[in-house]
Amino acid sequence: MKNAVILGGGTYGEVFLTYLTEQNFNVIGFIDDNKESLGKLIHGVPVLGDFKDLIKNNFAQKVHQVFCPIGDNIVRTKYLGILNREGFETPNFIHDTALINKDVQIGNGVYLLPGVMIMPHTKLEDYVIISMGSHIAHHTLIKRGTFISTGVNIGAGILIKRKAFLGISSTIMTGVKVIGENTVIGSGAVVIRDVEDNHVVAGVPAKTLKIRVPINDDEPQLDKPKIKDLKLLGYSLQCLNLRTKDDNDTYKTNLKNFIGYDAFYKTELFSVNNTETEHLKYFTLKKKNIIIALMPFSLRKIILHDKDTTYYDASSFYGYSGPLFNEEITGSDIDIFWHLVDDWYKNNKVITEFLRFNLEGNYKQYSGNLIPTLNNVKGKILTDETQQWDGFIPKVRNNYRKAIANGLHSKIYHGQIEESTIETFYDIYISTMDRNNADSTYYFSLSYFKNLILSNPSSTAIILIFKDETPISSELILLNRDTMYSFLGGTLQSHFDFRPNDFLKMEAIKWGRENGYANYILGGGRANEDSLYKYKKTFFPKNEDAIYYTGRKILNEVVYEKLTTLAKKHTYKINKQDILQDFFPLYRKE
Repeated sequence: MKNAVILGGGTYGEVFLTYLTEQNFNVIGFIDDNKESLGKLIHGVPVLGDFKDLIKNNFAQKVHQVFCPIGDNIVRTKYLGILNREGFETPNFIHDTALINKDVQIGNGVYLLPGVMIMPHTKLEDYVIISMGSHIAHHTLIKRGTFISTGVNIGAGILIKRKAFLGISSTIMTGVKVIGENTVIGSGAVVIRDVEDNHVVAGVPAKTLKIRVPINDDEPQLDKPKIKDLKLLGYSLQCLNLRTKDDNDTYKTNLKNFIGYDAFYKTELFSVNNTETEHLKYFTLKKKNIIIALMPFSLRKIILHDKDTTYYDASSFYGYSGPLFNEEITGSDIDIFWHLVDDWYKNNKVITEFLRFNLEGNYKQYSGNLIPTLNNVKGKILTDETQQWDGFIPKVRNNYRKAIANGLHSKIYHGQIEESTIETFYDIYISTMDRNNADSTYYFSLSYFKNLILSNPSSTAIILIFKDETPISSELILLNRDTMYSFLGGTLQSHFDFRPNDFLKMEAIKWGRENGYANYILGGGRANEDSLYKYKKTFFPKNEDAIYYTGRKILNEVVYEKLTTLAKKHTYKINKQDILQDFFPLYRKE
């Protein structure tokens, strides 16, 4: 059993001792910087020493895990960051009575106390404390080092920035977008509008009482170990090219570390080619010679007014992307991955990064600005076919019956797919793109599809819907371990009245059930709640959506301002709202 200690011998530490022992943690002592406390017994558990003693870890029993229930956000994040750097575990504590939806993303060193309730699609970054009986609504992001007191209510879709302090029984109403960094929300306050960084607010409705001194702890740096130290710990980041056949073969070998999660990471899927101004690359992170992370990306020269600026930016490819993490990776490993990636960027004159994350949660602990971009319809494929049928809205069921009455039937091709089948799919797909005046980014060549499908028979499938012997609707499906992804497809306009679209989706669900798939992701609309999204939602009206996140990062703000000034031909100064809401990066906006 691992030995744990509690940082801080005060009353909150006493309470934490009770919680930890109730859930079978082996607490062997307290750590307290008050020298007079050394040797003192707190409910029978001794104070072993101070923080410096803990770092040395020369106690009679070696310490493995450290809990730090200190209310001061700056002190807590500083200590936990140092402990992670020194190789200690800083586990999460989630009380047995806390109700946490399975979709909630939780960082490292997070403490959720009795009665906490958190709705789906919420993210808690590292070192967050949420006290008794607090309720967090869906799609809320709570940044690193925040403290939420007892009985707090937080509405939906709110960003709470790092090291905010929310007092007892305070309420953040839905509609508020941002609670700023280093803010203090007074006990009982009702917040109805955004709170700026460093503001202290109180009252009903909450109003600013004063403005605090900005955080000057340089906290992100405290938690970042030196590169040479990481090498000693067995971490190694490589940035490799994707240019030659040998490069591609090496990439495919490395990708085997992530079998089952790699459908969107095949080189044949990438819609970018190496050119004079754009280079395909990928990162790998090794820990003790085992690849635990991999991320493909495009490194682009920044050309403005036909002149090479000598700078670069990084971007992921079309579709779901970002890093792949293996199943054994820890929160600390992920922090180190982003730390090393950012260090590589800075050493190679990369100014910005834009990422499209996948739907497997790889956005967690991202070191840039995280943007919830689009709701994606994600449906569960139920083993009970009757229960699945009952879950569709009546219109879908009626359209399926009409399709059957019209004599439609399906064929699903998987494994060895003939080129003629790919050509049939392609003809229907192209006619749909033309009819909808689709953006050029959605047009792919026939050779692209043949290369993708023929090179990846186990992770692709084509479904065709026929009226008599005429193919009238098609879809290309990408396959991960337990998830089907609707990728691209279309329907002949002349056959809409036969209801092939609904028929296709339901036939795909049947095939997924028969072949052991648990989820079917239909994607989103062009915008949330548009007609395309609402159509897709008719198949899974009761299932929670998956949130598609994008990431935006500026590595060098001074150069970013210079480049944007050059591109826009007037002086530009960074505005955080531009990063979050406008085209990114701005110097590429036409």
